[in-house]
Amino acid sequence: MATFCYFWFGGQLKKLLVLGGTGFIGKELVKSLRLRGDVRLMMLIRARVSYFDLEDIDTITGDLGSFDLNQVHRFKPDVIIHLARLSGRGRMGRNFASKRGETANRRIINWLERELPKTRVVYVSGSLVYGNSTSSLSESAPLNPTGFAREYLRAEMPWVEAQSNKTLDICIARPAWILGSGSWFYSSFVRPALRDSAVPIYGSGENAMSLIDVRDCAALIARAGLWDYALKAINLVGPTKDITQNEFVKLISERMELPTTRICKDFRRGLFSDRANWESLTSSIPIYSGHDSFYSGFKYMAETIEDSIEHHLRIERL
Repeated sequence: MATFCYFWFGGQLKKLLVLGGTGFIGKELVKSLRLRGDVRLMMLIRARVSYFDLEDIDTITGDLGSFDLNQVHRFKPDVIIHLARLSGRGRMGRNFASKRGETANRRIINWLERELPKTRVVYVSGSLVYGNSTSSLSESAPLNPTGFAREYLRAEMPWVEAQSNKTLDICIARPAWILGSGSWFYSSFVRPALRDSAVPIYGSGENAMSLIDVRDCAALIARAGLWDYALKAINLVGPTKDITQNEFVKLISERMELPTTRICKDFRRGLFSDRANWESLTSSIPIYSGHDSFYSGFKYMAETIEDSIEHHLRIERL
C-alpha cells in the first residue's frame, strides 16, 4: 500500500509518500497525519477496504511490485517512508515473499535513481537484523540476522546497497520491539494467556528486550523523514531502559491477573514448528541510538512500558 501526504513543516510544504500506510505501523502514522488540517492523502490499495473510512483520502489501486510509478512522478514526493514488507508463512513462504520484495524494491530504486534522485527515503526494517548480543547495539553494529530477519533481510538489501553506493538519500530505521495491539504482543503473549489462563515465558526469559510503543514508533519514523540533517541509520527506541522477557511478562501477568508459565524449547507445536518463531522471541537484542540530537525535545505518548501495556490491553477490551 502507498499513501501520498502533503503537509507543512517548518513553513515549507513537504510531500510524503508512505508505502505500507494500512499496515501495523502505517495505520498509526496515517492516523496522526489525518488529524492535521494541512494534510492531503492519497492511498494505493490492493485489497478490499471500506471506502466510507477513506472519504477524505484519494485512492488508487496496485501493489508494491506493480503500482504505477507515474503517479509518484506526478506528486514528486520530497520524502518516501517505506513500511511495506511482503510476508509469508513458514520458511519457504518467507523466502518467496522476500524474493518478491527484493524485486519490488529494486524496481522502485532504479526508478528513483532515474526520475527523483533527490527524494529522501526512510526504509523501516527491524532490530532482529542485529542478532543476539550481550551488549547494547548502536546503528553502527554489523548485521547478523536472527529469527524472521534471516529471510526478510534479502528484501532490504537493495536499499542497503543503494545507500552504500550513495545513489539516493536513504535512512534505514530499525525499531526496537514494537508494542501494540494486533502485533507479536497479542499473538505471542496475550492470546496464549487468554487461551491457557497463564502468560507464557519463552525459554529462560533472561533475554534483553528493547521496547517502543507503536504510536511513538510511528511519530519517530515521521521525524526521521523530516529531520533537517540526513541520517544514514537510526535505531528507534522507547524512553525506558531495556528489560528482560521475565520482567516484561511479569508486567503483563500483573495487569491481566494471571500466573505465568514457562515454555521450554522442546515444546514445539504450532507456533514453534518453525525455528524462526522461537529465535525471534528468545533473542537478546538490546539497542540504543547514538543520535541523541534526533531525540531532543521528543514527547513520548507512552512514557513507561506499563503505560503501553495498559493502553493496548484496553484496546483489546481486557
